[in-house]
Amino acid sequence: MRRAYPWPLRRHPLLLRAPRASTLRRSTRPVRPGNDFFDYAVGRWYAHAAMPPDRSEIGLEQETSEKVDKQLRVLIQHCAQHASDAKEALIGALYNSYMNEARPAALDDTPLRRDLAAIAGVHDRAQFARLLAESRSGLGSDVFTLAIQPDAQRPINILTLGQGGLGLPDRDYFLARNFASQRGAYEAYVARTLRMVGATKPEEAPKSIVAFETRIASASWTQAERREIDKTYNPMSVAELQTYAPGFDWHAYMERAKLGHLDRLVLAENTAVRDIAAILAQTPFETLKDWETFHTADNASPFLSRRFVESHFGFHNHDLLGASDAATGAPGDRPSQFQPRGCRRAQVRRAILPAHNESADRNHGDAAEERDERANPRRLMDERQHPYGGAEQAWGHESLRWLSRALAQLHRPQTDT
Repeated sequence: MRRAYPWPLRRHPLLLRAPRASTLRRSTRPVRPGNDFFDYAVGRWYAHAAMPPDRSEIGLEQETSEKVDKQLRVLIQHCAQHASDAKEALIGALYNSYMNEARPAALDDTPLRRDLAAIAGVHDRAQFARLLAESRSGLGSDVFTLAIQPDAQRPINILTLGQGGLGLPDRDYFLARNFASQRGAYEAYVARTLRMVGATKPEEAPKSIVAFETRIASASWTQAERREIDKTYNPMSVAELQTYAPGFDWHAYMERAKLGHLDRLVLAENTAVRDIAAILAQTPFETLKDWETFHTADNASPFLSRRFVESHFGFHNHDLLGASDAATGAPGDRPSQFQPRGCRRAQVRRAILPAHNESADRNHGDAAEERDERANPRRLMDERQHPYGGAEQAWGHESLRWLSRALAQLHRPQTDT
């Protein structure tokens, strides 16, 4: 994957290190790219960049993202305070409902119960296959990845199916010794989350869930293997996929993902997909449901009450990425002003911007009703009505025109009258 320079500095046990004295010396004079390309490209920046205590990574991408978020925040707050039509009133109502801390506190896990009930109502593996397919348009998770990507050998886009299913960033987190502390924190977080949603076996299920994901990690390809283009290009039909990776109802999965009309796809990590399908068939059914229950609650946590937000932030940012205690506090013992910045940026932006496309003829009374409806975290997700159409629709030409008009209006020079 291409990455903009400078490369991000991450709180990662394998990447983050104190600048070497030699690095500081070399950064003051040119370095030959053939000797050390990293130092040549970003050595000076890497030697002097300071990691903010409440961040897990910094770099050009993160700085650009923050700049865009600030611009979008201005637009959204303008809609909340000075709505000029029904669309802007809808956006303002959604923003106000999202930033209303009292409402999630009163609801706690109530908005999540419908999703958890749907998982509890699954009674066979064909239904579970459909549930996985539905997850990409809701709060759940999938053990596979689906994406529309350019065909490597033809001038078209094609559906690509690959490995997935891990709650930690990479397979090495489950398999390498140096990530033992992260694995322990992950199992504790799984147990804590299941207790918070009232799971029936919150002490037994976490071990089964982590063991299930460890098997998936063992079957998954390494980062190096996934970069080999020839190995990740395995075109086939759904019927051929069913033969290659039996034990999983691919037809039910594709139909529920609204992709049943496709006759061809590309299998990326082909042996991993095959082995993960076999692992699904061999794993106790209750473990699969517990796994989906945990990930659904985990994905919804940033949109729920404070105890969910803090628990989520405590693991993902503190335990996993090492955000400083000085900035965030320990889980369950944070200052009253604690507001996870990651939970207040990208998610509110993704939730709000598609809203103006939903209906052009709603009035302000409808917006008030929509505000209550969107207190449900399901409505605060990406609003993807179709797994592969929602994102394009939300960020399509109409959205760009709306943003352009709004930006032009906000930055239009003011004249005295």
